[in-house]
Amino acid sequence: MELSNLYLNNPNARVAIVNGDSIRVRGLLTDEFSISGQNDYESIFELTNQDSLQKFALQIASLTDRATNYIGMKTSLMENIRLKSAEQTEMIWMRSQIPVFSVSLMVLNLNKNNPRLGDVREQVKSLYAAVFPSITADLKVMNPPLGDQGSVTITIGQWFQAPLQIIRQVNFTFSKEVVDDGSPLYARGTVEFSPSKMPGSNEVIDYITNRKSESIT
Repeated sequence: MELSNLYLNNPNARVAIVNGDSIRVRGLLTDEFSISGQNDYESIFELTNQDSLQKFALQIASLTDRATNYIGMKTSLMENIRLKSAEQTEMIWMRSQIPVFSVSLMVLNLNKNNPRLGDVREQVKSLYAAVFPSITADLKVMNPPLGDQGSVTITIGQWFQAPLQIIRQVNFTFSKEVVDDGSPLYARGTVEFSPSKMPGSNEVIDYITNRKSESIT
């Protein structure tokens, strides 16, 4: 099947990256898309032991001329470290990590058959504008990419949609094949993105809600 027909006839293969009028990228998903999350846990014993070690170091600094006290304190500390109960291994939640996603896609130049899809150069350029700052001509001041609220919405097929995402990395390779006007036929690349703030579990679950009524056009 031709790539143009694959895009037009299979809504489940489409990827869209949109930010108002500044970014409107449409492409084909070219690889599997994974979603992962990560938690940080620490043991109660390790947390309290760190405090003990810090206190111990301060006490040693003030008692350098009292060797007897030093040896006694060190022995007591070592006993506390070696002897611990199973309860001291209990892990407590510290934080969750903001997830980072990576989507692989191919942007097609279907301008001849479907003007709304546009020149691949224009689409990819808008993504690079999302990872480099704008610099004022007079004072050479760097401003955040896409402004302070530079988030995008990522949609994959009819099953994934994540609003309020920031683009962290963009990497594209343009085809050597060209269309009639001399521009590349397609561009393959990856876009790495993450939520602009820590999402709750309900938000992440909502990313993968079925959205047949909102399919990419």
